[in-house]
Amino acid sequence: MVDLINPYFVYIVANIPRGALYTEVTNNLPERAYQHRYGLSESFSKRYKLKLLVYYEIHLRIEDAFSEKSRLSDGNGATNFV
Repeated sequence: MVDLINPYFVYIVANIPRGALYTEVTNNLPERAYQHRYGLSESFSKRYKLKLLVYYEIHLRIEDAFSEKSRLSDGNGATNFV
């Protein structure tokens, strides 16, 4: 489904200097970036202190966003490249 008002974002957060990266999809990037920065979600990103938004892409279809996430990550959110 194409939603021009509420696009979907594929984003990567990191914990420089350790080098861990995490890839995810959201339709509210400012809120998710805030949650990562302040450790408000119980997840891989909180455990590894992934607080820095380092990359994002905008997609109009959720299917495209998840396809891109799959391309960038191993399926669990850990990113395949550095």
